[in-house]
Amino acid sequence: MLRKFSVTFGLFCTFGIGAAQPAGDPFVTLPPETQSLGMDYAHDLMALFSWALDIRFTEAEQKRFIRERQLEWVSGHYIWQCQFVGTYWSLLACTPEIIQQNKSKVKETILDFVQYNAKTGVEDVLWIQKRLGDDEVETLPKSKGRRSKFESMGTLPKVSSMMVPSYLGGQMESNLEYLSVSNLQDALGSMLLVPLMPDQRDELFARATKHWKQNPDEWGGVAFKKTLFSYFNSSADKAVYKNNSEHNVKVVRSYIERGDRDSKWIIGILEGSRSMQSIRAGTPELTINLTRDYSRFLMEVVNDLYGKKVVTPDTKITIGIQQELAKNWETFDPEKRKFILEGSTNLTTYFQYYPLCIPLKREHLKYVWGKQMMKSMPALKPLIEARGNEFAQLAKKNPKWLEDMEASNNEALQLYMAQKQKEYNRFLDNMKTIFDSQVWDAKMRSLSDTISRAPSGTTIHVTIRP
Repeated sequence: MLRKFSVTFGLFCTFGIGAAQPAGDPFVTLPPETQSLGMDYAHDLMALFSWALDIRFTEAEQKRFIRERQLEWVSGHYIWQCQFVGTYWSLLACTPEIIQQNKSKVKETILDFVQYNAKTGVEDVLWIQKRLGDDEVETLPKSKGRRSKFESMGTLPKVSSMMVPSYLGGQMESNLEYLSVSNLQDALGSMLLVPLMPDQRDELFARATKHWKQNPDEWGGVAFKKTLFSYFNSSADKAVYKNNSEHNVKVVRSYIERGDRDSKWIIGILEGSRSMQSIRAGTPELTINLTRDYSRFLMEVVNDLYGKKVVTPDTKITIGIQQELAKNWETFDPEKRKFILEGSTNLTTYFQYYPLCIPLKREHLKYVWGKQMMKSMPALKPLIEARGNEFAQLAKKNPKWLEDMEASNNEALQLYMAQKQKEYNRFLDNMKTIFDSQVWDAKMRSLSDTISRAPSGTTIHVTIRP
């Protein structure tokens, strides 16, 4: 452990960043409303984790849990919190019996998250994993987080009611269930990864109620996606796109183009959130999101350069990098600035493109990235220079090695894409078969209903076409 720490400390503190503790208390330097929201989320998540994982946190563990969530708000690593906190809000709308029925499902989801991050060595999760199931927490704790007006109402069966036309003629009462709106709130937060203030959650309930009155057919059944809320009400869309916030933001923007006011309001919340703010006055492109991705990219490449895990993605290191970037931005040359501003793009490249490259291409990418990182992290210099010497020797043997490498890499990527296309085509063929079967079943049910409801003596003619 000491060896690992010394390597990490040596790399990132040689860079002038990532000290063991960020300077001062960075959480208290956030805007007051951001501090309050960060505390709300921390307390709500602590209550949810305690109940779902059967952990009665000690006073010291509570302070640690809260502190780790606060630092995530500073660094921009808080977006994972949006995937879970809405679950807690939804549970507040349930009866004790329903809460208990949902415990195993919630536990499975949170447990997967904890175990995945524990395997990557994230210290903020490792200590939680060690406490799994130590206690029995039957009752969902009430957190110290602020509650919205609607969440304070408790287990209400419905939010609103109105009379609607009945399928059999006449009028019937239709109710908008409290839990339906709460589930919409959960879906919106987890699919867009947008944090919601208590007053924003109240407005969401008001907007949802208005939407329901205008589009009752888009709630509690098949979502026809005529409006934004119907998209988030669709269980199928949530299952497919829950972890694809980029896709979901595009969908929201598509509704804005249709003049949807709710979409404009939601995008306004997203664009005003902590992750979209700049870490430095006068440099709007240097956002929390970008610098968070840049720091993660640095840590991943360092591990790749060493060929082993010498640093674990760490919130404190991220905050240190962000503080250093804000302080020294003016001293960086244009090439260095460009490399930093490409942080999100490079992180995507690292996870999506880099693993598919041929070995030589991966080595070359590490060399290209490492040359930029070496300017600020001298500890990487021997590794980068060694790679540079290897490429120089390769150039002596084959002056066209770079072109040959790119050609080989493109050929490998084309073969990979062709294989994936074949798999996708097979998937579509299977889905067509399933869909045709569903259509046939629906027609048979319709025919059966028609026959069963027809008056005695009625003659029914059925034509079956291919």
